[in-house]
Amino acid sequence: MSEQTVRYRPFEDGDFDEIVPIMQGLWHTKSDDEAFDRLEAVDDLAYMLSKANFSQIALVDDVVCGIVLARAGEIDPAWIARWQDVQDRAHQEMRELSAERFADYMAFVEGEGATNHGLLAASGLADGGEVVLLALSPAARGHGVGRALVESARAYLAGKDALPGYLYTDTSCTWRFYEHLGLTRVAEHIATPEEQGIIESEMYLYRLDA
Repeated sequence: MSEQTVRYRPFEDGDFDEIVPIMQGLWHTKSDDEAFDRLEAVDDLAYMLSKANFSQIALVDDVVCGIVLARAGEIDPAWIARWQDVQDRAHQEMRELSAERFADYMAFVEGEGATNHGLLAASGLADGGEVVLLALSPAARGHGVGRALVESARAYLAGKDALPGYLYTDTSCTWRFYEHLGLTRVAEHIATPEEQGIIESEMYLYRLDA
């Protein structure tokens, strides 16, 4: 990547449609319906944006290849409502494509949310800031882009006196990357037999220090 130009800037509206396929390729490939998978990614990204008041986009040769989102303090209610509206439209389209798949997807979302709530309670980090999302295209990996994005979020949270902070991850992600950056796993959940097939097999919460 030494011959390529890498730059960073805050999220802009036009980035949404560039980030969706990145997230779809990473985490939304379980359906045999690509349109449904894309709507899952739309819902996922809109939810993450609704939780964030910091963003950085990574561009390689002016092509969007990664994003980090973070949160410290309260989120503007109008910002939340904007992205909830996007979620509502995605949910309606998913229902129209397949009510059964939509029910399965929402069971996953609700199970993941409940598990993450338990991890946060166990961690003692509820007063800290959160790294809400890190997503990279395959072309961006291994060249320092992920590290730069995480460090930008760390600097933001430090500036808001929101460290130590935390982030959620699981076995669908490259969680070893966070350990490589010095984050510490402080809580984990292994899916019970009843949860298998609904949530990821293992879910983690990592501590982010200054």
